[in-house]
Amino acid sequence: MAKEKEITPEEREQVSKMVKSILEDKLSQGVYGANTAHRIFGDEGTSAYSTFMGEESITKAKIGDYNSRKQNYQKLGVVGEPSMPTDGDFSARKISQINEISQLATIGDLEEIVKSMAGLEIPTNLKNYDYKSLFEKGIDEKGKFDESRLTDEEKDALITHNTIGSIYQKACAYQVLGENYLASEIFGIEKIKEKYAPKKKG
Repeated sequence: MAKEKEITPEEREQVSKMVKSILEDKLSQGVYGANTAHRIFGDEGTSAYSTFMGEESITKAKIGDYNSRKQNYQKLGVVGEPSMPTDGDFSARKISQINEISQLATIGDLEEIVKSMAGLEIPTNLKNYDYKSLFEKGIDEKGKFDESRLTDEEKDALITHNTIGSIYQKACAYQVLGENYLASEIFGIEKIKEKYAPKKKG
């Protein structure tokens, strides 16, 4: 197993709840997906981004952000008002939350979330690994990541974690686009799954 900081079952449960809350939030998924679609799917992605970011739910959420910051300004005694968040401001906050919580999520946490978006099943022995712990174990004395510091199982776990992250991101994009092309990503997980499948006797 990867070297992890001491964490109690209660703390792990709390992290899992935060992961679920953020990564299953439909507005966050939409923002993540719209930005991904805009970046990698050409004109179709640009159109999907414009349509989604123009929805009433986004406008209401940005007004909510504005009002929260305005209240904070008043508490601090700041003169003046904050500016209304742009689509970029709002997207950056949502995507930062997703990226940060994803590093703390175990593979099992991510599997549970992605299962509802795409068919996926992870080898049991990989489910308790999280990206942060794996990455920290791979850091050498010079502060650089060295994959050779990980066991073969930990390397597979890191690949699996990164792949599920990619599947989640693209699944969010396809939800915005209304399409699903995740077969090639899922195939990569299936190959790792085969490696850990119980060996047949005889």
